[in-house]
Amino acid sequence: MVRTVKEDLVRYRGKGVPLVAICTADEHVLEANIPLWLEEAWREKAKTKKDGPPEPMFVGWDCVTGPYALTRKSTVALQKMLGDKEPADLLNPVDLMLAAKNLPSGSMLIVRGGHKILQSWGCVQAIANLRDPFKGDFRMLVLLGPDFQLPVEIAKNTALLDEALPDEEARANIVTRLFEDNGMAVPKEMPKIVQATHGLPPFTIEQAAALSVIQGKLDIDVLWKRWKQAVNAVKGLRVLNSQFKLDDIGGLAGIKDFAQLLMAGENPPDCIVFIDEIEKALAGASGQLGDSSGVSQDILGTLLSWMEESNATGLIAVGPPGAGKSLSAQAIGSIGPVPTIALDIGGLKGSYVGESEQNTRDAMRTLASVAKRHFFIATCNGLSGLPPELKRRFRYGIWFFDLPSPEERAAIWKIHLKRTGITKGELPDDDGWTGAEIRTCCDLARDLKISPKEAATWIAPVSRSMVEQLASLRSSAEGRWLSASAKGLYHRVEPQERIGGRKIGE
Repeated sequence: MVRTVKEDLVRYRGKGVPLVAICTADEHVLEANIPLWLEEAWREKAKTKKDGPPEPMFVGWDCVTGPYALTRKSTVALQKMLGDKEPADLLNPVDLMLAAKNLPSGSMLIVRGGHKILQSWGCVQAIANLRDPFKGDFRMLVLLGPDFQLPVEIAKNTALLDEALPDEEARANIVTRLFEDNGMAVPKEMPKIVQATHGLPPFTIEQAAALSVIQGKLDIDVLWKRWKQAVNAVKGLRVLNSQFKLDDIGGLAGIKDFAQLLMAGENPPDCIVFIDEIEKALAGASGQLGDSSGVSQDILGTLLSWMEESNATGLIAVGPPGAGKSLSAQAIGSIGPVPTIALDIGGLKGSYVGESEQNTRDAMRTLASVAKRHFFIATCNGLSGLPPELKRRFRYGIWFFDLPSPEERAAIWKIHLKRTGITKGELPDDDGWTGAEIRTCCDLARDLKISPKEAATWIAPVSRSMVEQLASLRSSAEGRWLSASAKGLYHRVEPQERIGGRKIGE
């Protein structure tokens, strides 16, 4: 059973836990909620039990304001803590921890920006010194922050909690309260509103909903735009606005059939997570030439653990550039429709110590709140750089995207000729072309007002520049990987001799 932060704090207080750190996306809201939770729990327990922790009192702190009472009764605790000092005298966190020893029994000191004060060795020592005095009389230090890298000196003595982002009921309550506080009728489209705020912290939900109210009514489309902006603000995440559908892809019948079955199945995913060129993004995460900083290895470890704990799986799309791997990944989400979110592993990497790990956990936390069932699609141009433990997480197979067959190329030409409005002119010899090259040829023909055959002058097929790599990929895929173009395992079909080009129109 997974407990909430509220349940854990109530339990920890009853057991005399002295040091707690909570990862939260909204320190202000959590600071306001903690006194409400613990006072309610104390009153309920006081009805049936005479022993146990005394009535709680709460003192808050930030580096600008200094200490302050969080409830009316807590002014007593604040005064005992201050003694003959003023709040401005305790802006330094070390001085704060020294003064915290004066807090009365049962008090709780809640520190905003707690992750920042741990960068000071003096403060870490001062916190460590609070452990024994606090554990004996139900006092507690609670550090709040977006993420924590606990120093080794206090890591084993500090309970670390992770506050989940609001669930459906909590999001509905936030929006309902916003409308009621402003004398507005609660919208009938509440389920759609709740869906359009998933993965957001409380304040962001409230603000996005407020900004989406136009002439007294909430515009769902505007709210979705705000949602995308909020998710895009998380480092390493980007909501794809692709309008591609499976019908926009020529050929690739194997992966298209699988995608249709997947999205219509018993447990269809409600979010597609797209990782492009994963072998480059995780370069240095394994092998003898590993990343000396350890950043890539930490990101890989966090990703693997999260996929395992979330029971998330997916597939790996392998093939030469332009073969339709990324296009397919973006189009699969349109079947639901469900959001497709790009996970940019390179964008998770930071320049400061611990920043990359924090960014990774923030991204995973957001993904967990956005959806319950995630399906990962990772593309790569080769598997040589991927560790075995990563490939095992993608349980739905390795799919090979070969160069399109003549029949597939004919279907691709039809799609892009229609898209670009080209109705006449001779087509080039397209043997060995990818779908991306056919698309580019059509774009050139339209923009330059020439025929596709003339536009082919500016096309350099990857099949000519990647002869050895393509042969190696086909050899690896033969009878081992799934085929994106047909049902079952991949088997190379030797191309038949091509008979000239053809003309379209007059």
